[in-house]
Amino acid sequence: MSKKRTLESLQDESGGFPEVKAEAVDDLSADGFTTNDDLMSLMTFLDNGSSQSNFMVKPEQSLNQTAQLYTNIQQPQQQQQQQQQQQQQQQQQQQQPQLQNIYTNNGQQVYQQQPQNGQQQQMISPPQQPTYYTNGTNIDDAHKLQQQQMMLQAQAQAQAQQQAQVQAQQQAQAQAQAQAQQQVMTSPQQILMNPQDLQQQQQQQNQIYQQQMGQMLQSPPQQLQHIQIQSPPQQQTIMHTSPPQILQSPPQSSLQLPTPVPVIPQQLQNQQPIPLPPHLLVVPFGNQPLQPHQQIINECLKLHLAQKDQLEKMKIVQKQVLAHPQKETFQMLDNEQNTLKKQIDAELTSLQQIDQTFVLSPTEIRNVVFLLHELTIQSIQLELYHEELQLLVRPQSPTPTIAALVVIEQPFPMVITKCKPLEDDPVVVQLLSGTRTELQLIGKVKATMIVENQQSSKSSSSPKTIETEVVSMDEVQRLAKYHLKFLNGTRKNPVTLKFGMQVQVVGGTPVNIESPPSSPFIVITNECQYEESDGTLLKKDSFGNNAEIAWASYANKLQRHFLRATRQDSIKPTRYLSRHELIYLHQQFFGGRATITQAMFDTFWNWFGKGLQKLRYQRHVCSMWQSGLIYGFISRQSVEEALKNEEMGTFLIRFSERHAGHFAIGYKVDDPDPEKRIRHYLVKADDTAGAKKTLPDFLAECPQFTKILQLTIDPTTGEPRLRNFPKDVVLEPYYSKREALPATNGYDSLPMLN
Repeated sequence: MSKKRTLESLQDESGGFPEVKAEAVDDLSADGFTTNDDLMSLMTFLDNGSSQSNFMVKPEQSLNQTAQLYTNIQQPQQQQQQQQQQQQQQQQQQQQPQLQNIYTNNGQQVYQQQPQNGQQQQMISPPQQPTYYTNGTNIDDAHKLQQQQMMLQAQAQAQAQQQAQVQAQQQAQAQAQAQAQQQVMTSPQQILMNPQDLQQQQQQQNQIYQQQMGQMLQSPPQQLQHIQIQSPPQQQTIMHTSPPQILQSPPQSSLQLPTPVPVIPQQLQNQQPIPLPPHLLVVPFGNQPLQPHQQIINECLKLHLAQKDQLEKMKIVQKQVLAHPQKETFQMLDNEQNTLKKQIDAELTSLQQIDQTFVLSPTEIRNVVFLLHELTIQSIQLELYHEELQLLVRPQSPTPTIAALVVIEQPFPMVITKCKPLEDDPVVVQLLSGTRTELQLIGKVKATMIVENQQSSKSSSSPKTIETEVVSMDEVQRLAKYHLKFLNGTRKNPVTLKFGMQVQVVGGTPVNIESPPSSPFIVITNECQYEESDGTLLKKDSFGNNAEIAWASYANKLQRHFLRATRQDSIKPTRYLSRHELIYLHQQFFGGRATITQAMFDTFWNWFGKGLQKLRYQRHVCSMWQSGLIYGFISRQSVEEALKNEEMGTFLIRFSERHAGHFAIGYKVDDPDPEKRIRHYLVKADDTAGAKKTLPDFLAECPQFTKILQLTIDPTTGEPRLRNFPKDVVLEPYYSKREALPATNGYDSLPMLN
């Protein structure tokens, strides 16, 4: 049974959570990156005008509360020193006479009475004395002095009446609190106030506070400068004991002002917007304005950075709340966590809708994938904090282990070659925990391969699949990094990885924790398995358990897989599937439909997968694609239109629509019939057979091909542009280098056959 803590012990502890004092500040925005009304209207755009006013929760209140709590706990030692200095000054003042001479005006003394028992200082005058006149003092000055004395007496009476009203209001509040305590004690399950009652009480306190501040501002300066505003009363304290209790607060001084709404710290009022790293910023083509979905992605990136900082501050605040629990700080932190959870959920929802509504660029795809992953991890960390905080009101025995294992970096989904280590694409696992979780023992992290549709991950007789299954975790950063190397193929079946470890909290028993599964991947044993394996992964990544999906969502998944298949950098790809190429694929294979089915995907992949296989593995083809020497995805009619005004011998390389995985070359010849000047040649397997005969070598041997059309993308508009170059100029680096034989003296040449 846990030791009960008394109210006196909570009051005497120096590390307690400081009170929030009333400050008169403007209601400014906490930072330059929170959502605003313009962003809210952008959210509405995603649903074609439907009501989405609550689609993105504004985080100003949550960010302000964290900053307020964080600021208040940064200087507990300074506040403690100030309290000690105030106590010393009060002791010195008690030793002095109660009546001190304040000032003398023409022989008339005005006195100030020392406050007793925390009462408000009051200005009074001693008994009337005969008025003496000196040289230079006329009767008007005497009348003015007498009027001032009468005014001070009237002010003292008005202040006494005001003090009586405040005391009556405090007594009424004390009675209401006593009644609320009786209700809570009859039902120990309810410790915190009803949110509606709490909001109503806060509004009443704010009204009283505004009235009192208004009265003070209307008071004369002579009276205002002697009014001392006492600290607000301490809130009721939450205890850990079972059953839970609410203890009475100590009696307060007679003149008290209610706690106002938390204010924005001064250091946050002038805070500049957080700049985004250049590789994360979404930039449109040329000078075009940002589209609505691009603005939302940028705003979510800024919010992600702000929430990361907010979680760090929340960690510090929660440590103080758990060490010195108080009802007010508990309620504020609980409300803040709920608000932040709604904000993160709203961001995840908006990003998912963007992915399903817009065909994105590679930069936008990378940012959306990054945000969905990072926000999910933030949500898991927030849930751990919330679970730990709720133990104040719902304690458990034994205390549960507040920890989770998550994958923070992974290259999946992807097709991996057997026995090829992922040196440049590590998998990183992190251990998350509550704010006060002290881990006494951290075991090693073990990776386990999970095969789809199998009950057990691996039997005792199955061979080892991962070269290094167990790695140590850095106890400081709580990170474990894997450079995976798979020793066996998965037979073209998708698999995932789970990571598990054993942890022990100080004073507890060891427990096993396990991460959620990673994204799927397939291990192949030879390149012939790539086409089918990548199609399986793309289908699983795109559809999941859905029978049909939006074309925009599929196009974004296809773009991501295509960049990895062609070995391009996702941050700065050399050549991705452009807008006009995606439009061609959409119209040619999906009929331009807004949604696609799994059957339509299968038909498309039977054609597209074979071309992707050639782009990935055939020599020089991928390099020629990235440099624009292979146009690729273009219709036969568009090729004829592009060559119509070109010179004789100009050619263009595309993927054949009727023969999957084969190149077709459109070229222009000199023919009297204009309808026959554009011809098409299908590159056969024998034309590029063997390692010594590549596609550039075949083109070099064909005299019909003289100039090649090279594709470029206009950087301002994103539209395709074609330029012709002599083939030997641009293809010469790709030609096979054949060594010349030495002189053949002593050998006969082959005779020519008739």
